[in-house]
Amino acid sequence: MLLFTKCITGRVIGLILLLVFCGAPAISQDKDAAEALVKKGNQKLREKRYKAALKLYSQAIKKDESHAMAYEKRAEAHQFLKNYSKALKDYSKAIGLHSNPASAYRGRAFTEILMEDYKDAIDDYSEAIKLHPKDTVSFYHRAVSKYYISDYRSALMDINTALKLNPFRPEYNHYRGLIRVALKDVKKSLKDYNKALRLNPRYAEAYHHRGIAKYLLNYDGALADYSKAIRYNANYHEAFFSRGKYFVKEEKNNKAIEDFTKAIKLYSKDEDYFAQRALAYQQSKDLKSALKDLDKAIELDGRNLAFYFRRASLKGLLKDFPGAMKDVQFIIDEQPNNHEAYIQRGTIKEIQLNYDGALADFNKALSLKPKDPEIYNHRGVIKYKSRNYEGALKDFNQAIAIDPLNNKAFYNKGMTLLYMGKKDEACKTLRKAGEYGHPKAYKIARKYCS
Repeated sequence: MLLFTKCITGRVIGLILLLVFCGAPAISQDKDAAEALVKKGNQKLREKRYKAALKLYSQAIKKDESHAMAYEKRAEAHQFLKNYSKALKDYSKAIGLHSNPASAYRGRAFTEILMEDYKDAIDDYSEAIKLHPKDTVSFYHRAVSKYYISDYRSALMDINTALKLNPFRPEYNHYRGLIRVALKDVKKSLKDYNKALRLNPRYAEAYHHRGIAKYLLNYDGALADYSKAIRYNANYHEAFFSRGKYFVKEEKNNKAIEDFTKAIKLYSKDEDYFAQRALAYQQSKDLKSALKDLDKAIELDGRNLAFYFRRASLKGLLKDFPGAMKDVQFIIDEQPNNHEAYIQRGTIKEIQLNYDGALADFNKALSLKPKDPEIYNHRGVIKYKSRNYEGALKDFNQAIAIDPLNNKAFYNKGMTLLYMGKKDEACKTLRKAGEYGHPKAYKIARKYCS
């Protein structure tokens, strides 16, 4: 029995010794194999064969579950494949395994930017900066993240630090320009865009945003910059949109429509593209096309009340009064204290000769905004049409008391006085309206007051 025990014990000790002396080379071989697989995966990643890279990194992890870079690179492959939740998981694993996880923090932060999780991105870039205080990339991307959450002053501090560390990156100068525009420092933004373009003369985004800055400042050259942005990036839908807006302002509506159409072909999910093209169509008197575009804008953003206001106005011009009333009612249901909605509904009722209904709406509008001269003007016209001339005069006088240069109120008052047979006072009032710039007042005065 004793001999048997000794024999067993000897075998166990021998097995342990075998594991001790033979196991280490096996582990080493696994690590080497994992390293080789990671290198192959990196090659596939450079070739943009992301699924092949993913497979190789996964094989490396099976060989060595503590290989931090295998997790980090697999996360990168997941990121390219838009598997963001999986990328985050792998970056987090890499952070736990790395002795210096700065690059993994940066990778996870960039994934969070792609997911529009800017606050977590800021936290991760901050961790990367703690590990590498001169990490220009992290300062730059943290500035971008802060820009997206409207923390513009802090973003400016970060982008300034990035530029001190490396003043020769055009994208850093470009982004400082964007941040300065957000801070209402538009003139200084031009210097940043100019520097970006000196560093990269084919930088489409810098041309585009320099054009926007010039447009905001009413400087010459905005149109040329939009066109250069399009020349260097023919698929740059934002530049087509900005150039279209420029043409709308210049009332070059055919060119505007052409640019908005190109922008929509490139990207059809922005409601403002359709809303702006609708404006160009409306200025071209193509009201049906304008209405169709506003329908699309509302389909994309059904909570934008400005679109309902514009569509109600278009429907009114197209004599679709029930449709116009429906849109205005939607606004009133959403915002019961929106005085402009009652003005618009009152105007529609006026067109329909429903003067009592119009009067009720203008009364409601005045209860919400009692010092608006235009509402008194509107209500005065309704009273005039209802043959309440004394009431109309009171409203026009009230409008003039609030705004002594209101040429419409003087004109309407003059016309009311003329209808009431008070010729001398009417002529004096009409001339005053003409003096303040009313386009018809002098003509009427010449006709009835000579």
